[in-house]
Amino acid sequence: YIYNMNISIATIPPRINDGSLLKCIKSFENQTFPIKKIYVNLPKKFKRFQNIENIENIIQDMSKLVKVTRTNYDSPALKWLGFLPYVDDEDFVFIGDDDQEYHPELIYNMVEGIYDDNSVYQNRYHIVKTGTAGIIHGFVGAMCKKKLLNNLSKFDLPKTCWIDDQLLSIYFHKQNIKIRPSPISDFDDIYYKLNQYDREQIGVGALCKMSLPRQKQIKELEYKFNCYFQFKK
Repeated sequence: YIYNMNISIATIPPRINDGSLLKCIKSFENQTFPIKKIYVNLPKKFKRFQNIENIENIIQDMSKLVKVTRTNYDSPALKWLGFLPYVDDEDFVFIGDDDQEYHPELIYNMVEGIYDDNSVYQNRYHIVKTGTAGIIHGFVGAMCKKKLLNNLSKFDLPKTCWIDDQLLSIYFHKQNIKIRPSPISDFDDIYYKLNQYDREQIGVGALCKMSLPRQKQIKELEYKFNCYFQFKK
């Protein structure tokens, strides 16, 4: 294998309690492409949830591949931020969600589509590019070399941000980093397990189920970074 591959997800206490984080981690352990490390990124203090005693040890014990990180920032964007001090620049990182069980050949099939190391690869590209998040959609998975994220920690991050897909779409745009389609378009090729509607799982505490000021935050990001999202359903 010519690439070292890492996994990065963020998580919240309800996903630990209901077992969905463990299922997600096991699905990464079962990938046909070898995984170097699984980073589970946490804030030092949760804003929306009560902390779990010994949370780091509980997560660490789920797999020998797991490394837990703690960051002074509570946001779903932690899945893009928490691992940065620990991963080599030339390593690849797959960014996913902690409430999904991923298809065992997903990483292998994504790697097969890499032809430019200086680009980000997004699953379901031709579908999500007309969504509400720019082009990046973490829930279906994205992949890039860690070096492309080195400026993210210096990026002018909003004090509060619950819309990480939009934030990362802006970051890559401002850094002149291309977002390219991966070979993966179908949910069946992304997930090992779908919900009753043949779509992704939606875990406990999901932001999409909460009455957060999504449209307000999108407008704030547009103003802050002088950009415009074409699709804002």
